Amino acid sequence: SHGIAYAGHDGIITSVNQAALDILGTTESEMIGSSVNSEEWKPVYEDASGLQPEDHPGFEAIKTGKPVHNRILGALNQETNTYTWLSLNSIPEFKPGESKPFRVCIIFTDISQLKNSQDELKLSQKVLKESLKKVEMSEFLLNEASKISKIGAYEYQNDGDQWFFSDQVYKIFGLPKSNPPPLKELSNIITVETNKRLIEASEKCMKQGVP
Repeated sequence: SHGIAYAGHDGIITSVNQAALDILGTTESEMIGSSVNSEEWKPVYEDASGLQPEDHPGFEAIKTGKPVHNRILGALNQETNTYTWLSLNSIPEFKPGESKPFRVCIIFTDISQLKNSQDELKLSQKVLKESLKKVEMSEFLLNEASKISKIGAYEYQNDGDQWFFSDQVYKIFGLPKSNPPPLKELSNIITVETNKRLIEASEKCMKQGVP
């Protein structure tokens, strides 16, 4: 599952494995002879800013003679024309008695799914936070926010002893939609310790105004 590429001291790729080709959506003939920081990959940092050629982990390992571990970069997949997110490790290799590396081994893993999930979660939290700032929590807000952010929310109205679950709560716990909400079924799903913490938190919130 790990892509592996070898490059000489000049950064020119000399060999790759099949996993590297699959991850980057390219062919062996296209990779061999190209530079590790070739512009066709359009490498970027996690914040989407462009990567300077000399800052590529492969060149950094060659220049410093030290390994570079767990560097996160985005590279343009040549087949899908979308960015693939990679976790790279660059290991310089030396000939006996020499202090400068003659080549570098670059090992990388496709972490696109994890990266995209983290980005979605950050965006979801931002959307929900901004929405709750603008308007008072209501049935409409809870449903709309949960649709966008995929975050479940529920509301208890003390004056009428009424409960409201957003649609996402039902989806998260696999509960049947009903009115009133199936509180008993929910309490049976979550652990005793979680039930205890929820009760304590609710009492603090309603009796002492502690969020």
